[in-house]
Amino acid sequence: MNNRPTKVIHYYARFGEHRSGVTESIATWLRIASAEYPTELWMAPLRHRVVHRDLRVVRGLDTEISEVPHLGRRRPTYLPLLPWWRIRRGDIFVVHEGWVLSNTVAVAIARARGAVCIGVPHGVYEPQLTETMRDLLGVRRLVERMTLRGLDRLHVFYSSEAELAEAVAGRGIPSGAFPNPAPPVAPTAAWNRDGADDYYLWLGRFDVKHKGLDRLVELWATLDAPRPRLVLAGPDVDGGKAVVRGLIEKLGLRGTVSMRDSVDGAEKAELIRRAAGYVHPSRWESCSMILNEMVAVGVPSLVTEGIHAAEPMRRAGVVTTYADSTSFRAGLTRLRGSGVGGQPQRERALAFSEAVVGDSYRRWLRETIVERGDR
Repeated sequence: MNNRPTKVIHYYARFGEHRSGVTESIATWLRIASAEYPTELWMAPLRHRVVHRDLRVVRGLDTEISEVPHLGRRRPTYLPLLPWWRIRRGDIFVVHEGWVLSNTVAVAIARARGAVCIGVPHGVYEPQLTETMRDLLGVRRLVERMTLRGLDRLHVFYSSEAELAEAVAGRGIPSGAFPNPAPPVAPTAAWNRDGADDYYLWLGRFDVKHKGLDRLVELWATLDAPRPRLVLAGPDVDGGKAVVRGLIEKLGLRGTVSMRDSVDGAEKAELIRRAAGYVHPSRWESCSMILNEMVAVGVPSLVTEGIHAAEPMRRAGVVTTYADSTSFRAGLTRLRGSGVGGQPQRERALAFSEAVVGDSYRRWLRETIVERGDR
C-alpha cells in the first residue's frame, strides 16, 4: 500500500440535480469523514445554474467536488466514465441508493482498483418499494444482487435495514448502523411547554402513501370532539395535496386539519416551537431528517412503529410510538404529559448527536480499512 493517506470518495450521480434527504445525508457524512480523511464528492455534471443548499454546504467543506462525465440523460440510463486512476488501493468508495447501473459500474471499477466499497441504501430496499418495482425477467434484481455482492460493507442508519439489503443480495453483508445525526440546536430555538400552542404539526413532502398522510388524517377523524388542530406543511408531490384536501372534506375535518406550503428559516422555527407536538405517520422511512430535527429541538413526537427509527428512538426515550388508533390516541395524550419533550428530551437526544455518531462512524471506517488490508 502507498503512503498516501486514505481518501473517502462519495459517488452519487444526481447529487447536483436537486436537493433531497439523500443529498443532505451525503453532505453530513462528508463533513463527518473530513475530520479524519481527505474527502471527495463525485457526481454527474450540473445541467443548470441552480445550486441547491446541500451542494453549497459541500462547497463550503474541505471536499473536492468532481463533475464526472456520464453517458445517458436520465438516472436509470446513467453510465459513469469514472476517473479510475484517481481511486487507489485502500481508498474508501461510497455509493448511495441502488437499482441503477451507475452504481454497478462504479462499484466494479472501485473494487478492481482495490478500494473499500461501502453502500448506503437510504431505504431503497423497503418491501413497499421492491414489491411494486417493474423488473422484466428479474434483470434489475440480478444486477442489484451483483452490485451488493461487490460491497465490502453496508452503512445502514438502523440495524433493521441490513436484512432488507441482504434479502436482495442473497447473502449476509457486514454492516454498521449509524443514523443521520440529530442537528445541533441553539438554546433560543429549543422547544418548551410554556411556549407551545394547541396544534400538532407534520412537516414533509405531500407524498400521501409514503408519508402516510391518508392514514394520519383518518386517525385524526377518530379523535373525540372537540379535536385538536393539526397543521400539515410542505411541498406538493404528484397532486398529494388535493388527495389530502379531499380526505379533510370527506371526514368533516375542515377547520381542524389545515395545510400550508413549505416553511423555512424563522417561519419554520416559530411553527416548530409553538407546536404542542409532532406526528410522524410514514409507512416506511430510512432516516428522517425532519424527525431528527424535532427530537433535537425537544418537540414531543409521536411516531408510527412501521419505520426503522421508531424502536431505537423509543428505547432512547426521545419519541412515543403507536401502532393503531387506540395507541395513537394514547400517544397524543402522553405528548402533553410531564417529562415528555423539552430539555430532558434534548439531553437524551445527545446520543444521536454528530459528536457521538461521528466518533463511532470514523472508528468503524478505521476498522474496515484495517480488516480489508489484512486480507
